[in-house]
Amino acid sequence: MIEAVSPIIECLTSRVCPDCTSVCCINRHSDFDYSDNIFMSALNKEIPEEDPGVAATDPCRFLGRRGCLRERPERPYRCTWFFCSPLLEVIGEQMPLSDHRNFIEMLRKITELRTEMIRNFETVFLKPVPAMKNK
Repeated sequence: MIEAVSPIIECLTSRVCPDCTSVCCINRHSDFDYSDNIFMSALNKEIPEEDPGVAATDPCRFLGRRGCLRERPERPYRCTWFFCSPLLEVIGEQMPLSDHRNFIEMLRKITELRTEMIRNFETVFLKPVPAMKNK
């Protein structure tokens, strides 16, 4: 589903991002959190090491001249699903209503499935180990 929605987002960001005067792709969003680590492990992908020499407010370490250097499924969640005000305006004004509804439903479903995946991981891998009884 992430790969299906990515071209839509790329099309929208190509209209907004080139003229941006306040780039939101900053380094503090490039860190992978707990749920990102679980997701990347499920994809069998390595998690990039953090770069301590880059300030939190510097441009994102994955930001290239034409946008993100990482594929959407391999980006931190908070980064890939952040929609700034100008992008939300384009989504609201230029996307036909039925496409808008489908787009929002896809984003909702991706979030729901990701949450379920994390819950399942925690249930399987983080369940308490029963105490051993002394004989």
